[in-house]
Amino acid sequence: MTPTPLRTARSVTGTHSVLLVGVSRRERLLIAGFWLLYGLVTVANRIFGGRAGPDGVSDATILFIALVEAAAWAVITPFLFDLVARHTVHDAARDGSLDAADPARASTSADIVRALQLLALGALVAAAMAAMGTGLRSAFFPPRRGGGGPPIWFAFTNNAVLYGAVIAAALARAYSLQSRWREQRAVRLEAELARATLATLRQQVDPHFLFNTLNLISSLVERDPKGVRRMIARLSELLRASLDTGGTPEIPLRQELALLGAYLEIMQMRFGDRLSVVQEVDPSVLDTPVPSFLLQPLVENAMRHGLEPLRGAAELRVQVTREPDGVRLLVQDNGVPAAPLGSREGIGLGNTRARLRQLYGDRASLQLARVGDRTEAQVHLPAAVRA
Repeated sequence: MTPTPLRTARSVTGTHSVLLVGVSRRERLLIAGFWLLYGLVTVANRIFGGRAGPDGVSDATILFIALVEAAAWAVITPFLFDLVARHTVHDAARDGSLDAADPARASTSADIVRALQLLALGALVAAAMAAMGTGLRSAFFPPRRGGGGPPIWFAFTNNAVLYGAVIAAALARAYSLQSRWREQRAVRLEAELARATLATLRQQVDPHFLFNTLNLISSLVERDPKGVRRMIARLSELLRASLDTGGTPEIPLRQELALLGAYLEIMQMRFGDRLSVVQEVDPSVLDTPVPSFLLQPLVENAMRHGLEPLRGAAELRVQVTREPDGVRLLVQDNGVPAAPLGSREGIGLGNTRARLRQLYGDRASLQLARVGDRTEAQVHLPAAVRA
């Protein structure tokens, strides 16, 4: 029997999350169907198994009594399911075992009390059901057969066994609810951790980028005041975009290229005619979601470690192409080689690696390599990226 999806109302590390233990409509229908089938099987066993009813009692009467008893159990069963789940789950939540690694942490004394309560309730239910069954048979069966039904003690024993079976099913349902709740909570907490990690990584990028850009601006204050004003305007655009996309892990590639354009305009003012920028972008990937501020750290890394120390013409190439298994983003510069190449990997590239790992796991990659006389930072994003 599949329990209803869990809803929430109990706070766990800031997220509302509690078990909804009430019996769902679907479960009630399944319970009613089970007891109807049980009643029909009981009647068929009596009729076709050679155990005929008392003289003068029709099969319809036997069927009616069996269905009334089955209906009574169908009414009682959801109540028992709900009662067991509330005791098992809610008590576990109160004493902490629901949140613990060991689900059996609940106190032994509480377990004993609950077991005694269920036994007492079982005796009442079995007695009531036995009395009802005996009363029905006394009313419909000939008096000469002593009511035509089984002795009261036999009826009590039979109903006590049925009660035990219902309680066992109720306990299985309650522990299934607990297990599903733990699984859902684990998934939810993992997602919250990933979001928090991404937010932290973004908070590291912004001040790092701001610090470097302000350094560039300060270097031009005296010799190019007009250029400084343009730089500040472009910087304000970038900061505004950073605030607008701060809660968004991914943005369309065309938006990312626009942000990169504002940054490259700042760099163009910094380098002057010495810098040439070539962009080659496949138009079919412009709407592909990419991590926000993905390209800027790669370009900044190329500028700072490769092109800035270079004497002579500097060339930066940004290329985005579609591949069979995803999208490839390439930032290439003709700057001086770093020795070793790993010395180029500062906060920007390390942060970018961490963000890619958080968003895509092993499906994305960032590689830094020296190819001929150029240094390449190459990012591979998987196909079907949260589109």
